[in-house]
Amino acid sequence: MLEPKFTYNDRIVTRLVKIEANKTAIQLLDISNSIKAKLQLNAKSNDVFYISQLFGLDIQTKDAERIITGSNVDIQDERLQLLKNFKVVKEFTHSSAVDGYAEIDTPILTQLNKMLMNGVYRSEDINFRSIYTENTPDKYDDWYELKNKAIENPEIDLASLIEWYNNSTTSVTPLIRVAVIFYKLLDISPYNFGNKLTTIAIVDYLLYKAGLSLKTYTSFGKNIYSNLERLVEALRVSRNSNDMAPFVETFLDTLNKDLLDVRESVSDMLMEDEKAKKQPFLDLNQRQLKVLRYLQTVPSIKREDYCHMMEVSTMTAFRDLNDLVDKNLLKIEGQGRGTKYRLASM
Repeated sequence: MLEPKFTYNDRIVTRLVKIEANKTAIQLLDISNSIKAKLQLNAKSNDVFYISQLFGLDIQTKDAERIITGSNVDIQDERLQLLKNFKVVKEFTHSSAVDGYAEIDTPILTQLNKMLMNGVYRSEDINFRSIYTENTPDKYDDWYELKNKAIENPEIDLASLIEWYNNSTTSVTPLIRVAVIFYKLLDISPYNFGNKLTTIAIVDYLLYKAGLSLKTYTSFGKNIYSNLERLVEALRVSRNSNDMAPFVETFLDTLNKDLLDVRESVSDMLMEDEKAKKQPFLDLNQRQLKVLRYLQTVPSIKREDYCHMMEVSTMTAFRDLNDLVDKNLLKIEGQGRGTKYRLASM
């Protein structure tokens, strides 16, 4: 069975504490359902948008939203199928997740790989990398070069990784286990097609089970796109030192940054929401709001009555009342000195 080597140092512990603190802070935020919906749509759209960039497919953010909502997208490129497949797989894995850690196994991960590659490659061609496919890199997988060339049998190494994962539930912190899975999937590169997208989907699923991903409105697709160079460098340092700690530290640091970004976004949304609540209805001033309330109890008001009530000039009264007429809130009856204003709905 695999025994991952990493130094459980103070930097890792500090990052774990910060992640937990920020995750809890987000979960305790008192936000409306409409803001939650916006945050979820933004996280899902970011996944699709940034994954498209990872595959060299230049789409617009509105296209990403259309893919998420199931609307038609006018893009003639087979890479669009990869994005649609990722959306389906993500919905499947998130709906299958339960509290705690359920076991994962080789058939489950292989099935995810096939689902992700469906419609892009023939199903019978999608399998484990072997000596026969070693020199046949996936055209959409530039992570192929990150694999550890010393690994002779990826299928056995993947099975060993899964065994370790399922047996370390009580002995290793969840996010450390996810970091090890991420590192080793890059290291093993087990599938002849789709390692890149399969790795992203698996790690996203495990993050979701650990209380992150969509549960904290974060996007792992965006995380990968924004931090790929850092993660690749950390992978190389860890591999050279035979210690996964640099990769684990970097991975945890990127997760914490994502949570901080979400907290900032939520704060901005709450400020905008509060500002909207304080903004006068239809940009009306306090006098206009007062007369609208007044006309709910009396049938009409004359301009001179408005002047006395609000202690304003005739010209100000004229502007205020005619503005309400223009906004279809008041209607005019009579003319000259007999002009009266009443609610348009009366």
